[in-house]
Amino acid sequence: MSKKIKFVDNILIDNLSHELRGIGSLVDGKKIFVDGALPDETVNARAIYQKKNFINTVATDILTPSPDRITPKCKHSLFNASLSICGACSLQHLEPQKQIELKESLLKELLQDSVFFDKPITSKQWHYRGKARLSCNYDKKKDRVWIGFREKLFHRVVHIDKCCTLIEEFASSISDISLLIEGFNNPGAIVQLELAVGEIKNNIEKEERTNDIAVIFRHIDKLTHDDISSLIEFFKYKKWRLYLQSGGLETIKMIYPSTQNSNSLLSYFHRRSDGDDLELQFFPTDFTQVNLSVNNEMVAQAIRWLELGKNDVVLDLFSGIGNFSLPIAKATSVVTAIESNDIMVHRCLHNAKINNIDNLESFAINLYSEEGIKKLYKILIEKKFNKILIDPPRAGAKELLEWLLNNKCYVSNFEKIIYISCNPLTFIRDKALLYDLGYSIKRINVLDMFPQTNHIETMALFEKYSN
Repeated sequence: MSKKIKFVDNILIDNLSHELRGIGSLVDGKKIFVDGALPDETVNARAIYQKKNFINTVATDILTPSPDRITPKCKHSLFNASLSICGACSLQHLEPQKQIELKESLLKELLQDSVFFDKPITSKQWHYRGKARLSCNYDKKKDRVWIGFREKLFHRVVHIDKCCTLIEEFASSISDISLLIEGFNNPGAIVQLELAVGEIKNNIEKEERTNDIAVIFRHIDKLTHDDISSLIEFFKYKKWRLYLQSGGLETIKMIYPSTQNSNSLLSYFHRRSDGDDLELQFFPTDFTQVNLSVNNEMVAQAIRWLELGKNDVVLDLFSGIGNFSLPIAKATSVVTAIESNDIMVHRCLHNAKINNIDNLESFAINLYSEEGIKKLYKILIEKKFNKILIDPPRAGAKELLEWLLNNKCYVSNFEKIIYISCNPLTFIRDKALLYDLGYSIKRINVLDMFPQTNHIETMALFEKYSN
């Protein structure tokens, strides 16, 4: 088979990859990965590209459908041949409960252990997503502005007029924003929109909250006074926050409402059973979880699994703006938060201050560098941590865990380790390193942070095992 795109017929799907793509085989043994295919289905597929041992394809016809297959809600999902395929979702053709079951099954297969899974933390299936970047492309020939995610296969911008996973207030306004930009003096100036959603407490006693929507418009050419005025009028009507960005992060400015009258930071809240909710403030470009509902339950579960007491000394690694650190600080004596980004460290300390938390310290340390590990070494000598939370990016925590493996004396006091993963492959690798350190999985579950997608989020509790 040449590199030219061709079709492959009658592929029997045996299993799913870690990216939840169907896996089949040719007669010569070459593996075929099929986007949009489910186990036990027979499909036809279009080949996208091939390597020596495998071919990447996308399903075009489902000859023998799985009983779990459903019709996708979004017109830009797979199997609508007249439209380009949006890259934001990849599992809308699978019944929601089965999505979770498949993700859990894949983790069990990768773990190769007889581990019992706790009940997953689930989410509403639609309009849950409060963080996203959307491309904005001006088609000069058609004099149209397209806003959307990139295509799944060819990275072109998919023109969407609404979205099933973005929060509804913003999703239903995408076409209005496109029309607004089309009226600009230079519609090609806007190249990207970044959405960030916080919460506003309307009634503390009744736990009523509304979305606080912020949108950053990234532009490569200067906007005219009239262009900016039309944006401000639109955002006034929507009661949203408007930010403009002309260059690097330092150029981001809130245009509406005026910073003289409003804080440029958004907020979200951790619900607490005693009613003393924690407020975490963040800038729209700060890393926060896309699904605030699942995030709230995830943090609560971590605190339960750690079984925190007033005498515990806790280390929070890859701590960000204090998503776990602040709630943990409310339940224990001392928390040390480690984060590589100076801005996030500042934000974490700021959040501690506005919540009257004085038992938290935060340091800017790069845990992927030798210099950073040396800095952590000094902290480990000073503090006798007995519980640790690790919430790394997709790369995992290999460098940190390998260093601990070579310096086991500093892990002797660790009673419990919580590991939150957004990448099953690095989680399996790091789980093996933790086992070499003397820790095995005590509890584990799937976090349904990204319904309709192939993202797999996991929380695991590790405790010492007996030889």
